[in-house]
Amino acid sequence: MTSIRRFAPPELLTVGAGIVLLIGMLAFPWYHEADPWVVQGAVTASSAFDHNVLGGPGGYLGLAAVVLLIVLLAELIYSRLAPPRLPNLPVAWATAELVTALAVGLLLVARMLVHLGDFGWGFYPVMGAAMVLAYGAFAMGRGSSVRPANVLAGRLPARTGRPAAGEPPAAGPAR
Repeated sequence: MTSIRRFAPPELLTVGAGIVLLIGMLAFPWYHEADPWVVQGAVTASSAFDHNVLGGPGGYLGLAAVVLLIVLLAELIYSRLAPPRLPNLPVAWATAELVTALAVGLLLVARMLVHLGDFGWGFYPVMGAAMVLAYGAFAMGRGSSVRPANVLAGRLPARTGRPAAGEPPAAGPAR
């Protein structure tokens, strides 16, 4: 339970949407193709194919989106639950997370444009989860969750006059 407290609300939204998106991309039918066989004007048999985001035309775009999503989720979870040992980037980590979430959404839109039509029922929740993922990453970048890693959400050190654990003592008047 205390592990979940390490996530701010926008981070929980992003991780939750990312997990739902990953499950949806791998398990839900993205496309539904039905090929009826017609004999003498009557349908005698038919075949239907369901593809997840990895199958069918443009599957390489879906694969790239899955890989980026796994990297984003691993970074979010590791940076919040493990000791802070992430390397310094030329941009803020929140910006890198936002760009990765937007790249996942853009890859899914490109995947959609490769083969328009014949969408299965899984297409709609996957695209909705991708929008929530991008919104959560945007909210994280807005500063609502800007805080050092491994600090419990909503728990700021009290101003007691004593330094918090790990902080150097404040310079005060000499006695």
